[in-house]
Order: sequence, then C-alpha cells, then structure tokens
Amino acid sequence: MVVDDDRSIRHLITETFADTPYEIQAVGSVNDAIAQMQSEPPDVVLLDIRLPDDSGLEAFSRF
Repeated sequence: MVVDDDRSIRHLITETFADTPYEIQAVGSVNDAIAQMQSEPPDVVLLDIRLPDDSGLEAFSRF
C-alpha cells in the first residue's frame, strides 16, 4: 500500500510495480488507508511522513 497525498508520487510508485506480481493499493490519506486496511490488510506500507490529515509517524502506530 502506498499512502501519499501527492497524486504523482502514488502514480509513480504504482507504475513502477505495474509489471510485477504485486497488487498495489494507493490512497491519499491516513483515513483512507485505515479504511482500506480493515477490509484488505497490506503486507507492506510505503507511508509519507507529511500527510494532510495526520503525521505519517503518528499514523504508523495506528496501523
């Protein structure tokens, strides 16, 4: 899962992994990430430190 408020970063990372067997989920906020994780927990999270709805460091403890 990619959590970044910058759409271009989410797109870049998603495209980087497009030809791999990995399923990449990309969301733009901590709240969206938490909602997505409840239905489908990711194996790995790439988390931006500065997000509009929460600090990435503080959000990390909620995951």
